[in-house]
Amino acid sequence: MAELDGEELLVLARLDIEKGAFEGALSKLKAAASLSGAPPEAALELARLYAQLRLFSKAEAQFVKVLDSSGRDYPDVRFQLGMVRFEKGDIAGAIACWDKVLEADAGYPPALYYYSVALGRIGRREEARTRLATLVRLVPSDNLYHGKAKELLGTLASLSSGDTDADTVMKPEASSATQH
Repeated sequence: MAELDGEELLVLARLDIEKGAFEGALSKLKAAASLSGAPPEAALELARLYAQLRLFSKAEAQFVKVLDSSGRDYPDVRFQLGMVRFEKGDIAGAIACWDKVLEADAGYPPALYYYSVALGRIGRREEARTRLATLVRLVPSDNLYHGKAKELLGTLASLSSGDTDADTVMKPEASSATQH
């Protein structure tokens, strides 16, 4: 059998991911990303798979490698790097990533939302409210993050009256660093 090139490995890895065959996908993506002249998408897919598998240190390193090797700052990739850092508990690192995303696109809904959650986690609730209000104002009502922001604003309002535990409020549902 002939050796597969990077593009072929990438396509086969994506098929494996669709089938839930993560071990095969991981092997193919690692092989594809290591080839000279590999499609840039291979390294990005590898980073996303690491995040999905909750291998956050490997995902972080891979996302950084993708950003460094591209010579450009892709907001979506930078956002995902922020999610990985957030999941690792590196709130400051996540906020730094999302700052850059929001510099490029002030209305990037997932960055605005998770930035607000992170601010709330570190006790900066008023700033979190302001960012959530910005999200509600900028994003159409049919956007997932519009609804999530309105819900979180309501919950934060109950925090002011002492009805809710702050730690519970500022922990969004289990997230995957790849789904945003």
